[in-house]
Amino acid sequence: MIKAIFFDVDGTLVSFQTHRMSDTLLDALSQVQKQGVKLFLSTGRHPLMLPEVNAAFPFDGQVMLNGQLCIMNGTVLRSNPVEKDHVAAVVEAAEALDFPIIVLAEGEMYMNHTAPMVERTALGL
Repeated sequence: MIKAIFFDVDGTLVSFQTHRMSDTLLDALSQVQKQGVKLFLSTGRHPLMLPEVNAAFPFDGQVMLNGQLCIMNGTVLRSNPVEKDHVAAVVEAAEALDFPIIVLAEGEMYMNHTAPMVERTALGL
């Protein structure tokens, strides 16, 4: 018996063409979940980067940031943030090189400055 299914987001749940989850997919996910199978997002993205996905379907949990943040039914099971002094060193180097970066905290995202690459990656523009 299948107890859980983990889904990637980009190109798996969310179409590269429409940038959303189809109604057919949402219906199928609901049917599987009603059979007692737990459904999880599994992605390198931060929860703040997936507002449409999180609003579209009530997943049982998320494995986010490549396993650095794991949540089930709204409870954080694992949180392994990078040490603050390491983040500060990366931000300092990025500023010195005029390189745009995104720093992700549990409930916030910070950008040192915007650039087309940042907009495409983080903001979905």
